[in-house]
Amino acid sequence: MSTYERAVRERQLADERYGTASVVDDRRVTTTSNPVNSILRALGAIAGGVAVVIGIVALIRVNWDAGFDAFPVGVAGMAFTPAVAIATLVVGLIAVAAAISPAREPKLAVGGILTCVGLGILIAGSSRSKLDLVARHGWLALAIGVVLLLSGLLMSDRLQTRRVVRAERT
Repeated sequence: MSTYERAVRERQLADERYGTASVVDDRRVTTTSNPVNSILRALGAIAGGVAVVIGIVALIRVNWDAGFDAFPVGVAGMAFTPAVAIATLVVGLIAVAAAISPAREPKLAVGGILTCVGLGILIAGSSRSKLDLVARHGWLALAIGVVLLLSGLLMSDRLQTRRVVRAERT
């Protein structure tokens, strides 16, 4: 029995039970309040938080006297120019925002994009040197993307139906 048929049958039963009844409010709400979803959101936020912390540490270590032409600094085994440090921080903040969202779509979208970026950096090989990226940047983006994708895929939604029926007796 489909959802529509079930709703029609419930209306018929209400009409028989209460006389003439009219549905005042019929809402179907998808909720994501589930302990597993909270754990998955926390794991995604931690993954994005790693990029935020690495980006902040890199920005602190950069010698800003030379501006964006400053020499790269080493953080977590990766070389960060000022532009790459800012990009890492921004990507981390976007990942954290997607991770703490109760919906699964932002996690899937941002996770998919980061996975593709990480794979692109890894596949580019030595041609990525113009962007001042190393293979570890690719692995970082890939890891965060996979964590967000998995957390989005493993989230469970629960459909709740709320119905307010006003009965009019004749």
